[in-house]
Amino acid sequence: MLGSELTVILSLFHIFLSVALASLSLSTILKITIFIGALGQKLASATPSERPQVLPRVTVLIPWLEEPRILHHLFYYLQRLDYPRTHLEVMLILEDGDVETQTALLAAKLPSWCCVITVPKWRVKTKPRALNFALGFSRGDIVGVLDAEDADLGLRLSLAGLRCALLDSKTFEEATKTPLTWIKQRSRWQKGYFMTYWCHNRSPKQLLADLGIWRWIGVHALFFPPIATFLFAPLFWIFWCVAAGLVARQDLALSHGYSNAIGALFALALLVDGAIGVIAAEKSGHKGLKRWLPLQLIYFAMATLSAYKAFYSLIVNRFHWAKTAYGDQFSQSWAGLPNLYVDSDFCFKRVTKADDK
Repeated sequence: MLGSELTVILSLFHIFLSVALASLSLSTILKITIFIGALGQKLASATPSERPQVLPRVTVLIPWLEEPRILHHLFYYLQRLDYPRTHLEVMLILEDGDVETQTALLAAKLPSWCCVITVPKWRVKTKPRALNFALGFSRGDIVGVLDAEDADLGLRLSLAGLRCALLDSKTFEEATKTPLTWIKQRSRWQKGYFMTYWCHNRSPKQLLADLGIWRWIGVHALFFPPIATFLFAPLFWIFWCVAAGLVARQDLALSHGYSNAIGALFALALLVDGAIGVIAAEKSGHKGLKRWLPLQLIYFAMATLSAYKAFYSLIVNRFHWAKTAYGDQFSQSWAGLPNLYVDSDFCFKRVTKADDK
């Protein structure tokens, strides 16, 4: 009986290991392909070649939840937007019930080109719902979103027959301070990745018909590896035990050649990640970050923990998103920033609740 049980366990181990190795191989090939392609690609300039004769009206949507601490800094940087205020519309999108943020806005003097949209309560509280609700009130010829919904948004744009492009620009983000906060943040991102992949594959034939064979393959090549690689990563950790002599290769029914091939794949994957990290640090001007690249091994281990947290949350509480608190590095006194509201064009705006349609 014990022998048959071990046979079943080893069979399952090899099945899951095959899936994990396939995902790691696909991920490595995809990184190499994109990396080589990016070397000869020139990003679109963030500065237009010439000013259009008729300026389009631009609407900027900013989904906002429980972040009153960043209010002052948000408007400070919004006012630095180099665009005529007569053609600019900024919509702050709040959730009904976010009393803290609403109170902070009521106490502030908003620019005349800003308005507040309050999304009515419902059982689902997500950014896509908030953005869809506010979109109906926008008047811009161009609508921008001050946020990242990269995976789902990019896929939906592709389904609509559109393409995404990158601008030659730099953005900066507030980093998390503790490992637990980092895991919560990554689990939210990974959960969104899981959910996007699952939602769009509820009808695989329809997705294939909408995208065509090559883009359909591209979607799976983009989504499947980061999901499977992190979820099956503990299988890879077993090989560290093999290398340390804690587990015998024969106990796992692995041939010498198979073990060497797996080791070569691990080495190639680490080499590719390291090379991308080095070049990214060089090109971004942050050369000092290169000495921290060996910590990627810890990063991958933590990302595995966050992936399991995301998977569990997807099962037990699909529409819950682990909120990351921002604004910790901002001084509550806002010392050092100039006074925001000195122009006569500014006026008070109250938070208004729009009717749900």
